Amino acid sequence: MIEQEAMVLAREEGNAWVEVRRQSTCSGCAASAGCGTGALGRWLPGGTTRLRVVDPIGVQPGQRVLLAIPDGAVLRGSALLYLVPLLCLLVGALAGEQLSAGLGLNGDGLAILGGVLGLVAGFGAARRLGRRNPVDQPRLVRRCE
Repeated sequence: MIEQEAMVLAREEGNAWVEVRRQSTCSGCAASAGCGTGALGRWLPGGTTRLRVVDPIGVQPGQRVLLAIPDGAVLRGSALLYLVPLLCLLVGALAGEQLSAGLGLNGDGLAILGGVLGLVAGFGAARRLGRRNPVDQPRLVRRCE
């Protein structure tokens, strides 16, 4: 499990809104000196992210809590976010090219339009698919002292 502390901001009907401070683990990585992510992490401020999570333990605003996600969730989420839009872009571009050839048009305009529409549809599909899997959603584990 990957764990991160968060601050409870509000409660609503069995859910809690929490704020998590983004952290970079680049300082502990041997490749951080030559890595683009490591360079960005050193120059950009951390910031925070707000999440709505299921509240099985009855937390109150102002409390610090521990959130957890399964180890494979990050890999599955990355694959979903990158692969689904890319595949939809390719399918859209190929469909646009076939439509253009079928209509007897020259040029790549319909292929480009199909690719852009496929990419947008792919991001929408990835968002919907990511929300459907409750196993990969962050969970409140316990209160922190």
